[in-house]
Amino acid sequence: LGRGGYGITYLAEQVLARRKVCIKEFFPNGYYKRDEGANTISILSHSHVEIMSRFKEKFIKEAQTIAALDHPNIIHILDVFEENNTCYYVMEYIEGVTLKDVVPFEVKDYIIKYQFSKNKKGV
Repeated sequence: LGRGGYGITYLAEQVLARRKVCIKEFFPNGYYKRDEGANTISILSHSHVEIMSRFKEKFIKEAQTIAALDHPNIIHILDVFEENNTCYYVMEYIEGVTLKDVVPFEVKDYIIKYQFSKNKKGV
């Protein structure tokens, strides 16, 4: 479904429950590689082990925090687990339009422009 700086989101099927789900995988862009012929991942440089370990902990904490919430506007986390030298969380899948479909511009471009205009004004 998508890829961001810290992970990949997949569309999957929970077979026995007969429902679609989303699985978010901790896979920071530029720091890990998928092992050839396997589902496991490996860190590209041992100099990043400590910081990636902290980011992995934050990823798990994010999933646990979201899982503790119960609000109609917040996605439900169904599971959090570690496997393949990484971690994942499983979320409900909601059909519909994406944020990209609704927002007519790149949010990161807006943030960069906003920061630039703040700096120009001396804010």
